[in-house]
Amino acid sequence: MVSGYTKTMEGEPVYGSKPAVSQGEVPTRIIIAEPYPDLQQFYSLWLRSRGFKDMIITDSGKKCVDEFYKSTNGDKNTKCSSNDFPRDAVVILDTHLEDISSIQVAKQIFDRNPDQQVIFTTTLPSDIISQEISAAGLSKCSVLTKPFGTFQTIIFDTSDR
Repeated sequence: MVSGYTKTMEGEPVYGSKPAVSQGEVPTRIIIAEPYPDLQQFYSLWLRSRGFKDMIITDSGKKCVDEFYKSTNGDKNTKCSSNDFPRDAVVILDTHLEDISSIQVAKQIFDRNPDQQVIFTTTLPSDIISQEISAAGLSKCSVLTKPFGTFQTIIFDTSDR
């Protein structure tokens, strides 16, 4: 089981080993893999309304991995340095990707950058996805269960904006 959890301001549990971004730290880049167009639009509108411009929203795991590699200077066979991808960047993965499982996407991302911050979003019970994450050896992930009321505190704290 993934250790620890965080709660949003509304008290919704968010399971994971740590918050996606430290309190007060705002991510500079967000890559999202979300297969559903309505939720893609939700992410885009919600994040843009909060001033984010550096976001990439894909509809598949493969596209997410490709965009992540592009963002980390392209070479799939080389681990990235801390300068290749912003330290406070966040990758958000829906657990219902159709082409590649979100667990496989996260593994490919962690192979490239072991310190990457990843959030899984799911309609599954959080204990099920947490067990899958743990079994895959992905201890640095957070889980956010849909439907979410507020996930701004998981991605960043907007109180300073």
